[in-house]
Amino acid sequence: NRACMELLEGRKPAGVISVLEDESKLASASDQTFYANLSKIQHNKVTFNSRTPGQFQVSHYAGNVTYHTAGWLTKNANEELFGYHALLQRSSHPIVKAIAPPKAREKRTLMSGFVADLNALLQLLTKTQGHYIRALKPNGSKKPGRVDAGLLGMQLRNTGLLETIRIRQHGFPIRFFFSDFYERFRILPASVPPPLIAKYKSGQRIDQTAYRNHVRELLEELMENATDMETSQLGRTKVFMKDSLLAELEDAREIKREDSAAKIQAAWLAHRERASYLRMRRHTATIQAWYRGVRCRREFLASRAAVIRMQARVRGKKARVSYLAALAERQHSDPAGYTAARASMLKNANQIRGSAIQARAANAVTAWDKIDAVSSALA
Repeated sequence: NRACMELLEGRKPAGVISVLEDESKLASASDQTFYANLSKIQHNKVTFNSRTPGQFQVSHYAGNVTYHTAGWLTKNANEELFGYHALLQRSSHPIVKAIAPPKAREKRTLMSGFVADLNALLQLLTKTQGHYIRALKPNGSKKPGRVDAGLLGMQLRNTGLLETIRIRQHGFPIRFFFSDFYERFRILPASVPPPLIAKYKSGQRIDQTAYRNHVRELLEELMENATDMETSQLGRTKVFMKDSLLAELEDAREIKREDSAAKIQAAWLAHRERASYLRMRRHTATIQAWYRGVRCRREFLASRAAVIRMQARVRGKKARVSYLAALAERQHSDPAGYTAARASMLKNANQIRGSAIQARAANAVTAWDKIDAVSSALA
């Protein structure tokens, strides 16, 4: 399609788009002058035919397409669109004005805008991975439910689809370099020899012979139960395959990846649950040790308090027994001295009791004095 592209958007000589843009800039230009200039510039092109006045043909890959030049300059000027834009801008309603915001760029023609949008689309497509879908026109009348077999056959023939299908049926359309084939299908069962794995992991260079032998062993293993043995061929640097073999390899690869993913997930889940169990067991042991320590300390303190009480009672009982025995012995041996000692002891006890009562009374008075002082200060 290189010739058609140069005819439509070429610069030297000027193509259809360039001639149309140049004519749109001239005030005296018309559809006739545009047709005359275009025919004068492109008359010697194989893909261009201008035998009929006011129209020309372009020989596309899909056949000859006729273009009528009537009204091209008027449509390209795009005055109607800019008139609508100016009308919306003069509206007093904010929503209507928001539909057509003011443009900072200069007014451009319809073709220049189309080319700019097309270039932006091409730049976007170059950043993506394209998947092409072949579209066929069912009929020339643009009506549903009608299929023109002749038109469809012409499109299939001109686009090369029939030839492509014939080649794919008789040949090997799928081609891989040995290294690419190894990189993609090395995860399959019994498909990677141990020496090749060691070299691959160490980063050593692997020659094409090793790759070729590995690919041959893998294909022989996969085609043991195949009905069509002629599904692949090995070249010097590439392996050639049919679609059926590639589909089988991709299915096996997908199954292997799913199994590997399941194993990895199982190992990770087991590791996570094991770590959670060990952490829980450590925390449980810590809590149990702390609880047993608290319980033992409580039991020890209670036992020690009970022992201290028992010891105090035993010692008190022994002291009382000894005191009563000594008191009885003294009362028997010296009644007068016993009476005097008893009276002195009671007197001292009364004095001590009186001093304690006086001290408490004095403290109470002092406290009431402080309360009175604070009350006076607050008043």
